[in-house]
Amino acid sequence: MKVLLRRDVKGIGRRGDIVTVSSGHARNFLIPNGLAVEATEGAVAQAETLKRSRDLREAADKDSARAIAAVLPTHHWWFLQRPERLASCLVPLLPAI
Repeated sequence: MKVLLRRDVKGIGRRGDIVTVSSGHARNFLIPNGLAVEATEGAVAQAETLKRSRDLREAADKDSARAIAAVLPTHHWWFLQRPERLASCLVPLLPAI
């Protein structure tokens, strides 16, 4: 049975994917728990929209990560550890004003 996943399901697929699963798994677990809907023509169109929005969001995340990665090497960082808590924290070295 072909279903459209409404959420990420471990071992099956990601949100917006159209996957083929056994009828029993779809009817007894995925559909009743709101994890999937049966793949109709309307659901397929919805899947394409979800996939497009997911791809745009992932591209934006990659762009912001690249921007941050470009800035990080320009600063000097010290890694300090407090013995009483054994917690690490980052302290940038900023020029004195």
